[in-house]
Amino acid sequence: RFSDLLTVTAATVSGTGFSYTGLTLPLTLAPNQASTFGVKFAPTGTGNSSGQLSLTVSGSASTVDVALSGTGVTPGTLTPSPTSVAFGNVQVGTSANATETLTNTGGSSLTISAAAASGSGFSLSGLTLPLTLNAGQSASFTVHCAPTASGSVSGNLNLTSNRSEER
Repeated sequence: RFSDLLTVTAATVSGTGFSYTGLTLPLTLAPNQASTFGVKFAPTGTGNSSGQLSLTVSGSASTVDVALSGTGVTPGTLTPSPTSVAFGNVQVGTSANATETLTNTGGSSLTISAAAASGSGFSLSGLTLPLTLNAGQSASFTVHCAPTASGSVSGNLNLTSNRSEER
């Protein structure tokens, strides 16, 4: 019977950053039939957001309302301390060490999947990967300088995280 059918004729979303996907209107459902679609939250700033999804049903004076909420946070950001290391004069055949600390200064977690030192004689130790840092969390490790020849050398610490490659 046609009276047993339910038809959703319109959908609206209120609230900053909220939208819906995968819903083709009009949508007609028989009794006990279901349809799945998505609701997306893409915050435009930090802090709490709220909104509402409203579905209009044909032949009905009311709507079906779903409350929406989400919290926007800043992405994870690796901040090194110190930002550079000067080993000074290190004799060939010996080594010098420095402690480096990485802090996630963002608002969400990030995972470091790879780390390598570039430059002749530079290496690192004490960093177990993969390493997940939650917001505000830090990890320290050791940077080694073991020159193989005399002269000035420089290098970089290259880190790969789920945010991108960082130096």
